[in-house]
Amino acid sequence: MTFLDFLLSIWSAIWPGRVVRTGQQGVVFRRGVAEETPRGPGLVWIIPNFWQFEARPVTLSWIDLPPQSITTADGKVIALSANVGYEVRDLVRALTLTNDYETTMARLATGHLHGRVSAWTLQEMMAQRRELEASVLNTLRNRAAEWGLAVQDVRLTDCTPTKVYRLFNEEN
Repeated sequence: MTFLDFLLSIWSAIWPGRVVRTGQQGVVFRRGVAEETPRGPGLVWIIPNFWQFEARPVTLSWIDLPPQSITTADGKVIALSANVGYEVRDLVRALTLTNDYETTMARLATGHLHGRVSAWTLQEMMAQRRELEASVLNTLRNRAAEWGLAVQDVRLTDCTPTKVYRLFNEEN
């Protein structure tokens, strides 16, 4: 770090202006309490070290759900992954009603996928992929709306039967 970088870091810590870019919303926290209305693009004034400020994108974003192995009702194992597209409509609610809205949505979606797929046979699962996407989309839309989020799309990106070798190399 050069001396100039050091001076710039001090300046940015004491400068009371924060910028919200186009495609973002910002939230000011005063004494730990969020203001009721998110801030749109422009300059936001805060009292450094007393008020906190957070800006996040509110445009369409995608979450890659972690791949998961699910055992179907007929004992077959499939590898499943998906993507979720969403927009932030109210950043105040998104930041204050969830700890981490992306992780919360991902866990809700993977839990829903697991519950639905494990109740179907492999043949039913492969035949009803679009119904599964619609089911996850509906669940996420209903729950995420409470958190100030709008889920736009859910797409299965991988749905592959796998071979699982159990203890002592017994093939499933």
